Amino acid sequence: IPCSLVEETGTQDFFFEDVDGTQGSPTGAPGFLVQDNEDMKAFLPNCIPVTRPGSCAVFCENVCLRRAHFSTDITPGVDLTLVITDGTTTHLYRRHPFTNNFEPVLPAGTYDARFINANGQQVYPGGVALAFNSAPLCPDHIDATSITLADASNTAANLAHIPEAVSGDYQLVYELNIPSNPNYNIAPPLYNKDIHESIRFASFDRIAYYLEIDDEYVWVSMDAFTDDSRKIGVPCLSLECGDGVTRTVIQQIVNNVNVVSNVAGLNGLGYTGNVEFWPFNYGPANGISIPGASTTDYDFGDAPAADGVYGSMQVHVHGNGPHTGTVFAFNRFNDGAVADLGIGNKPTGQPDWALSSNANTYGVRKLQVYVTGVPEGPTPFTPAPTVQPTPVPTNLPTPAPTNPLTPAPTNPPVPVTTPAPTNPPTPVPTNPPVPVTTPVPTNSPMAVSPTTGGPAPLAVPGIADSEGYELVYELGIPTNPNYGSSGPLYSTDTHLAVSTFNRVAYYLDLGSTHVWVSMDAFTDDSQKIGVPCLSLECGDGVTPTVIQQIVNNVNVVSNVAGLSGSGYTGNVEFWPFNYGPANGISIPGASTTDYDFGDAPAADGVYGSMQVHVHGNGPHTGTVFAFNRFNDGAVADLGIGNKPTGQPDWALSSNANTYGVRKLQVYVTGVPEGPTPFTPAPTVQPTPVPTNLPTPAPTNPLTPAPTNP
Repeated sequence: IPCSLVEETGTQDFFFEDVDGTQGSPTGAPGFLVQDNEDMKAFLPNCIPVTRPGSCAVFCENVCLRRAHFSTDITPGVDLTLVITDGTTTHLYRRHPFTNNFEPVLPAGTYDARFINANGQQVYPGGVALAFNSAPLCPDHIDATSITLADASNTAANLAHIPEAVSGDYQLVYELNIPSNPNYNIAPPLYNKDIHESIRFASFDRIAYYLEIDDEYVWVSMDAFTDDSRKIGVPCLSLECGDGVTRTVIQQIVNNVNVVSNVAGLNGLGYTGNVEFWPFNYGPANGISIPGASTTDYDFGDAPAADGVYGSMQVHVHGNGPHTGTVFAFNRFNDGAVADLGIGNKPTGQPDWALSSNANTYGVRKLQVYVTGVPEGPTPFTPAPTVQPTPVPTNLPTPAPTNPLTPAPTNPPVPVTTPAPTNPPTPVPTNPPVPVTTPVPTNSPMAVSPTTGGPAPLAVPGIADSEGYELVYELGIPTNPNYGSSGPLYSTDTHLAVSTFNRVAYYLDLGSTHVWVSMDAFTDDSQKIGVPCLSLECGDGVTPTVIQQIVNNVNVVSNVAGLSGSGYTGNVEFWPFNYGPANGISIPGASTTDYDFGDAPAADGVYGSMQVHVHGNGPHTGTVFAFNRFNDGAVADLGIGNKPTGQPDWALSSNANTYGVRKLQVYVTGVPEGPTPFTPAPTVQPTPVPTNLPTPAPTNPLTPAPTNP
């Protein structure tokens, strides 16, 4: 870790893994090179200074480090400090200067964490979420079980007084500190705990929810209404919630509902109830004819629209017990507005807490989701019967911007649908109802490659094809990368520890969209699978990386419609230079006038291309992802899928600064068992770029596409 790099970047938390003790260890033992400062060494008392001239590092032998990320919904300007202790050492961490999160780098161990304000008083900021960088290669590292975060909740004490929670063999699947202003339209909830992938292929027979808001709490359990662990969390608008293919919409009767709460009148065993889970707007029409529900108020019997962003995560009861109505409600979680939260029926206004905008009035907002395993014996899972809802009328009034669900009218209520007469209720329409959910297609892209044996850890949660992959590079892509003089500043770089591999995968996360693409290896050199920048710090250190090649067995998983598929034929276009639209290696169907999935590199220039495409054996043709213009400090091009307008490969887009999230990860899998050597895909020689290409304008440092064919 050169001092010059520290001074240039201002970064104070560099660390690099030395897997085999050959990259800086004075004794040959494995460990980590760590930037020499107090934050990095707080829990590493026995590190050895690196004597290399110009070094600002120490070497910490036989430790396993990982970065934790603490985010809160407190604005960056508020003076807040994170206090970490392991029982022997205590250290204070300030916000990270680049992310405004708290990002301690910690060795394996168990820790307690808390926040203090400028006066040293312990505080409990809302929306605290804990995440981690990708796991290092060393096996003994911190994870979500290693850190206990102090909060103002009484969860443990409350659950201890709930017999079913104590003795019912329930397993915690999700835990969320609910933000006051959640925005799950572009990204899913940042759960403190999330183990749903570990039970995704297991069955369970009951589901339970625990909600605590300040001094009120409720536990509600019920017979399982789904056998998919991906659909029991917050049903947000982002496709990263649910099965990744369709958004979760569940409006269903549930049986054997047990409720324990310190809110008067809720408690009871064996209720009949219903769940209303969806990410969309909704109206007060009694969609599945819940007995006693209103058709004019938002209560325990409503109906989802087919679009909108409001969202509902509600559990209700309506029979076999003392309470009728809402058990708990968490609404409005997709648009960044103040959410609705409540336990029991709201005393005034809308009974299901719609339009309350009250989440910011609570200091504690904790949601937990539990399941129990299937009872002994061979009885298969049988979900509660689904009742199809009455379709929401198409003539619903357009809601006001501040009320993104159809608001209940004031004064004499004018119902959205034809009002029920005062005597017998209006019967359910006889025309066939529109189904609430769309079934997951049988060729779901979540199952790109079958697993053998028990499920193994996934490199990217929710993507089955990522099983068994190891992270080599991780990069937070700058908006204006300048890799002409120095290489990318990867947050993870283990390429020196990688020997042989037979497949390469890329994961690009742009916040609201993401893509995973894996393929047979196109090189056996781990130095050439990262960003192919102009600096000789990229690639083999001798010549710039230029790879234009067919790749086989390409698997794609994405929330961008139409991309997902397995077994594609594809091609990679990696180079640091300018390029033109000539179809250099004769990719079937590629244009010779547009920058698309078949272009040709020049021998010089600084534009750069890091693109993966597909062109056969699947539903999509064209770009899978593109990262262009990374050498000259201009705004880069970034995109997933074909760009809808302009150049299909995102050339000349200059749009990287429009994304809040720009994360690129590169993975490999090891060589299969047996002596078969690595055999890269055949290289097709590109057609030379014509020498009479026009000189590009300075603002467009690739050869521009002709304006006419």
